[in-house]
Amino acid sequence: MNTRKIISVILGIILVLSLAFNVYLIVENTSFGYDKSESSLDYGYSSEPSYESEGFQSADEDKNSTDQMLIMNSSITIIVKDNEKKDEEIRAYIKQHNGKLINSNAYQYDKFDKVFTLQVKIPQEDYDAFMDYLKDIGDVDYFSENSYDIYDQYQDNELRIEMFENKLSRLYELLDSAKDINDLIIIENSISDTIYQIEYLKGIQDNLEYESDYATITITLKPIVKEVVEPSGLDGIFSEAFTISLNAFLKFIEWLIRILFFVLPYGLIGIVGYIVYRKLIKK
Repeated sequence: MNTRKIISVILGIILVLSLAFNVYLIVENTSFGYDKSESSLDYGYSSEPSYESEGFQSADEDKNSTDQMLIMNSSITIIVKDNEKKDEEIRAYIKQHNGKLINSNAYQYDKFDKVFTLQVKIPQEDYDAFMDYLKDIGDVDYFSENSYDIYDQYQDNELRIEMFENKLSRLYELLDSAKDINDLIIIENSISDTIYQIEYLKGIQDNLEYESDYATITITLKPIVKEVVEPSGLDGIFSEAFTISLNAFLKFIEWLIRILFFVLPYGLIGIVGYIVYRKLIKK
């Protein structure tokens, strides 16, 4: 086999390996740079709304039960056309229905429209109407609601308050009849501790009443994302394919050079060994 044939065989092997490497990369990138399984503009929400509910009962059901005090919490994400305008409308609705705005913020998502979030408190008797209003202003992308009953906790605290108040009355009676200075000090300290316990429990009761009178709702307003129109037919396919093919060929050359440099020391050792071996044979 002459030198030209050897060179031709080596080049043929290189071209075959390059083609195989190219095909492998193309298979790994079959969409030519377009991933159709995901939206090109991802705001983190799906096209279908998600609903979650944990132990939730509506405000109408609450009214029919005298043995319940429910703390209600909801979260809703709505996709709207003009979320800044809707944010202003929701604020106005809250004021009209004796609601309270707890906190709000707006942040820029990527380079598109802002995302608005509000946390509000609405009287429980207006909760159902408010949720119906929110669901009508846009497309609901996510919705969850839950509630838990604090009636037993509230009643237990009432009994404890009554117990401490009875204790306080007895302490005042003892204070009136006490004559020893040490007894007076002990009784006064006990009175102070009892008053503190009563005020502490009443503070808890006030907070429980407030939380059960208002439902807490977290609202997220997101803009509508315009879908990116993908190239149709053969538009852009050839340029994309050529770019991918060229990149694959360059990566193959880089890979081949690395292999050659990796093998080079062993090849030099083999050549030196072969030369030494030939000289030993001639001797």
